[in-house]
Amino acid sequence: MDLPHLRTGDVMQSLASTLNISIDTPTNAIALEAADGTEWFIELSASGEHVVVHTDTGRWVAPTLLRQDDLERLLALNTDLRLMQGAWLGIHEASNSLRLMTTVPASSASVEAVDRKIGKLHALRETITGALLRNRSTHMPAVSTA
Repeated sequence: MDLPHLRTGDVMQSLASTLNISIDTPTNAIALEAADGTEWFIELSASGEHVVVHTDTGRWVAPTLLRQDDLERLLALNTDLRLMQGAWLGIHEASNSLRLMTTVPASSASVEAVDRKIGKLHALRETITGALLRNRSTHMPAVSTA
């Protein structure tokens, strides 16, 4: 279902309605649980111009559990535009988690667009966490410089 030209406040309500789920009214956030138990969050940016999709990278990748150089190496992946494809890693201090995030322009938000973004983030998260699991010293894929 395409949702073009919706007013800012309608984007999240329309997505929630289409997904047949309740929405957290104070934040207008939608939380989804995948079959593997991971949680995915969908919310409107503060400006209302983007729908933000994010998930954590796994409980064992908590920023406080990583050495500073490992955390810096992970965050340096944000500069690898080919790998990240518009996504980025960020620290969510309240939950002590490393979040993988992306956006969809609110003007073109649809269930299909959000679902595609979740699929891309899921594959990216698997790449990042797979690299960490294979090598606990967190040697990440090569980071290219832009």
